Amino acid sequence: GSRKAVDMETTLFLAKVFGLYLIAMAVVLSCRGKALSRMIEGFAGNPALAYFASVVALILGLVLVVSHNVWVAGWPVIITVLSWVVLLKALAFLLLPFDAMTRLMRWFDRPAWFAINSVILAGLGLFLAGKGFQLL
Repeated sequence: GSRKAVDMETTLFLAKVFGLYLIAMAVVLSCRGKALSRMIEGFAGNPALAYFASVVALILGLVLVVSHNVWVAGWPVIITVLSWVVLLKALAFLLLPFDAMTRLMRWFDRPAWFAINSVILAGLGLFLAGKGFQLL
């Protein structure tokens, strides 16, 4: 197909994936905040696990950016921005000293942040899933 057709197929696919992922994470943040907080603490205390997860996130971020680097005026740019966020976050975690990454993770490990983030993630997730499944 044409480049546009491939881009829209990829955009719809990634909208579904990101949408469902964000909805799931909103539910996790809302329902399992204390357990998630313990997981973050364990992650922050394990440099090998943090490095491994960051490398996996780097690969995922590269795949996302290479497959969807579409800068358009419209909702598909959300997929591009999220893809770049995944990539840049992975790079930051790999480049930051481990103690700085740990402090950053602990700063975000707050009930108020979980509550605010869950609302944002749910809204964005519902929007992207709606677009991806062509309900909106």
